[in-house]
Amino acid sequence: MAVDLPTSIQRFSTKTPGSGVILITGASGRVARRTAELLAGDGQRLRLMTRNPQRAPKLTDAETVRGDFAEPATLKDAFTGVSAALVVSASGEPGERARLHRNAFQAAARAGVGHVVYLSLQGAAPDSKYPFSRDHYLSEQYLFAAGLPCTVLRNAFYIDMFLETKPTVPACSTALVPHLRTHPHIEAAGPPAWTAVWQCRQR
Repeated sequence: MAVDLPTSIQRFSTKTPGSGVILITGASGRVARRTAELLAGDGQRLRLMTRNPQRAPKLTDAETVRGDFAEPATLKDAFTGVSAALVVSASGEPGERARLHRNAFQAAARAGVGHVVYLSLQGAAPDSKYPFSRDHYLSEQYLFAAGLPCTVLRNAFYIDMFLETKPTVPACSTALVPHLRTHPHIEAAGPPAWTAVWQCRQR
């Protein structure tokens, strides 16, 4: 099914030097898996990073590597030689997750990655009452401190998180949210935007 992308997302350009390989972290999860499938269908060369390589999607021209944000030594090979990286937020407790994300951003900086896209959360703020929003805000600050060209995508909650308690809710991976610009590198958007960032690379 064709998806009409918001013009605010279509304008993004992530032209980067290097191999043209895109790293996707958390590749065995639903978000990263679907993003990888869409990018592979667009002919992009991918490197899929996951803690469980046997669970990664089997895609043409995609390399699978083991990597864990909690094990910085495993991140060097994952980030080396890629032009861009989609960093999907990790699981963990608030505060701990931000430190895990910092490991990824620092690895990307050391590897000279041309552009990092971080999957954050709508409403990320230092004074949010929701601890994970505060955690995402801190992660964003770590990303900016790394000094890399970057884009932060603040997505909404996923409908399928509530399906177990609300089985009558139609299945949907996520919902597009209105464009909310709070920082030059921050966009609020749904999943089609994750591929739009990469699709604009060569325009």
